[in-house]
Amino acid sequence: MASRTYNHVVLVGRLGGDPQHRSTTSGKSVCNFNLATNRRDKEETTDWHKIELWENLADTASKYLKKGSMVLVEGRIANENYEKNGVKQYSYKIVASNFMMLEPKRSDENRSYQDTEHKSYNQSPSEGFEDYQQAEDKGSYDMSSDYPDDKGDDLPF
Repeated sequence: MASRTYNHVVLVGRLGGDPQHRSTTSGKSVCNFNLATNRRDKEETTDWHKIELWENLADTASKYLKKGSMVLVEGRIANENYEKNGVKQYSYKIVASNFMMLEPKRSDENRSYQDTEHKSYNQSPSEGFEDYQQAEDKGSYDMSSDYPDDKGDDLPF
């Protein structure tokens, strides 16, 4: 009997900063941001998650998401290994296949909320992966500088 594995994560939280959008050397779009989620044990704790989006999903996120935006992100957990100052570093990130804006779009002029639906954006799970894999194999895809140690204590939640 073949065993099956499953790597799927769903997070709801707020962006810790504006999305960082760029293109790879082959011209594919990639976007990264930190997502804060809160949990209550004896006290409230904030967990930070590195989120990565590719292609059309990256373009859409960079266009519509801003620091403090509440979103639902769906994707898979990926390992990120890199070397920094001669020391091997390990971290995890979420490679998103879908996201949904959970707050209505805000009008900048009168600071009132416009009537909008929650919009959901999807991406094929394999889109962008080949490009990431090639960069990772060459050892040239270090995103450690994209995620500062500052935890953004000024977030509005």
